[in-house]
Amino acid sequence: MPAIRDNAERLIRLTQDLVRINSENHPPDGNEGEVQRYIAAFWAKHGIEFDSFLPTDVAGFKSHPAFYDDGRDYQDRPVVVAKMPGQGGGRSLIFCGHVDTVPAVGEWNHPPYSAVIESGRLYGRGAFDMKGGVAAMMMAAAVLREMGVRLKGDLLIETVPDEEFAGSNGSVAACARGYVADGAVIAEPTAMSVVTGHRGFRLAQVAITGKTGIEIYGEVTMNPVEHLVPVLEGIERFRESRKPITTEDTVMITKLGANEFRRDELFTVPPECRIEVNWQLTPEEEIAEIDREFERVIRDTCASDPYFVANPPEITYHVRPMPGSRIAEDSPLVAEIKHAAEQVTGRRVETIGRFAPCDMFVFNKFAGIPALVFGPNGGGAHGPDEYVLVDDLLTCAEIYVNLAMNWCGMVSE
Repeated sequence: MPAIRDNAERLIRLTQDLVRINSENHPPDGNEGEVQRYIAAFWAKHGIEFDSFLPTDVAGFKSHPAFYDDGRDYQDRPVVVAKMPGQGGGRSLIFCGHVDTVPAVGEWNHPPYSAVIESGRLYGRGAFDMKGGVAAMMMAAAVLREMGVRLKGDLLIETVPDEEFAGSNGSVAACARGYVADGAVIAEPTAMSVVTGHRGFRLAQVAITGKTGIEIYGEVTMNPVEHLVPVLEGIERFRESRKPITTEDTVMITKLGANEFRRDELFTVPPECRIEVNWQLTPEEEIAEIDREFERVIRDTCASDPYFVANPPEITYHVRPMPGSRIAEDSPLVAEIKHAAEQVTGRRVETIGRFAPCDMFVFNKFAGIPALVFGPNGGGAHGPDEYVLVDDLLTCAEIYVNLAMNWCGMVSE
């Protein structure tokens, strides 16, 4: 699509502008307000109608079946939906992307908000996950407008807050607002492959309680750290039982702690030892069923330690449990995006049935909208020196343009 290549510098600059705006998510709060105002101004500049609203201002938001209440604050965290109404007679399409990022922690060789380009890579927090994809879908819409393309079906471009940390309420708010379509594409980074399914997500904490103090004059303490091994063994058994189901290791210990490592911390037995573990589920699995299996494995493994008879480990669950989701391989949307990608690249596009948890489930499971995931390549998501491939930004935007014209249909002059 020459129109995209002719506007390469604009797309690159747009991506850099988005990356340079800090939009970190820090549950229960988030910092998406500034980047969403930038996006709203982009639509206004290009003469494209848009709707900007806070999730909490949407009637039916909190009663929507996909809404999850874990106390998050949506002040100054708007959803922005650009609207390009069709002329009638075509299928409608949503492009959706989240604008929040995880915090920029760790040691970076390229400053996280500099958006520098080096060796074909655009670096920065959120460049890969997923402001590169967001920029590509925004530029695709702007170019369609500038080309004077008249689509038969409606085209909607949604930018949502609060996807990271198992959020998804931004996409829920857009659905509750009434934004639906015949198909949706989530612009998460997929290395230019068509993703037809994503896994679910669960986060648990296992707490071992003890009795704090220090044994000097006969005081009795109970050190929970000394009973950590059976819990770790239980998690390992659970991990091994999951591998044949998910086809790879998707169980991860992410935190482990007891007392704080501070110079002024008292030298005492910790009152508690806590382990955080997350796992993923296939689209066919039920979250509650796997919860029960996890609890059973931990309980059975700990039964060998008499300590747990009086002090059983406590298992609690945190943040949204995200179900897996899948679109049929023979869905018309899958066929159309593969065709659009092959038109642009001249080669067959790979289809992947497994992907990390994302907002796709909101569309497929709760809105009745067939949705898939397709976006650029890069690396470093959630880590230092995150980057997106510049050439993929251009190719991805070209594919989005082709998909919109093919899926929505064009009015002939």
